[in-house]
Amino acid sequence: MSVPIDLQHDKLLTLSQACKLLPHRPSPATLWRWRKKGILINGQRIKLQAVRAGGSWCTTSAAMADFIERQTEAASVPDDAPAGRTDATERRLQAAGLLKGDADEMTVQVAETLPRTNTPQPAGGPVGRSTLNSLRKAF
Repeated sequence: MSVPIDLQHDKLLTLSQACKLLPHRPSPATLWRWRKKGILINGQRIKLQAVRAGGSWCTTSAAMADFIERQTEAASVPDDAPAGRTDATERRLQAAGLLKGDADEMTVQVAETLPRTNTPQPAGGPVGRSTLNSLRKAF
């Protein structure tokens, strides 16, 4: 949960000044967008806290730190999170005829759909494990 900006104790920074706190130095427009729209990480929208002071949008170093911490928390995947495809993706792959069951059957099926060439094939056959892993990640 984000902590509100404390106007009595926190030193306000313009968005231009706040850009200099980050190593990659984003533009002030980027910070404005983070304030207005936020960023979406794993279905969670995270916004930079800012206040309007004297016609300028301002934030604090504490608000910047909070924004970064919330991004890190949202991007962290718990150890017990399910890995792999969703049930809907599995059904679509099966309906398309691209998935029958285990990985070996899938390798054979994908290999059969690839065009035959006269070029030498890699040692693992027409479809190596890295290609198979790439296909798994795509779905």
